Amino acid sequence: MAFVWAFSLLSYLLPPKELIPDLLHAEVGAGSIRFFIVATTIFSIDFFFARHLFCKFGCAVGIFQSLIWMGNSKEL
Repeated sequence: MAFVWAFSLLSYLLPPKELIPDLLHAEVGAGSIRFFIVATTIFSIDFFFARHLFCKFGCAVGIFQSLIWMGNSKEL
């Protein structure tokens, strides 16, 4: 799952039409490989050890739940 998040972040920087065939044919550039390694490692560490941080700040559902919770402090 961490690799999927890394891919989605990299697809903001590189066009997915070019990135997907490069991944399938193992022709990804050195910068993209470094990005995948670093981002996958960071996401994996976060998912294993500090999942609440990702859920609170990275996940859209968690952000909306936090906003709703701040608006109504009587509910869980």
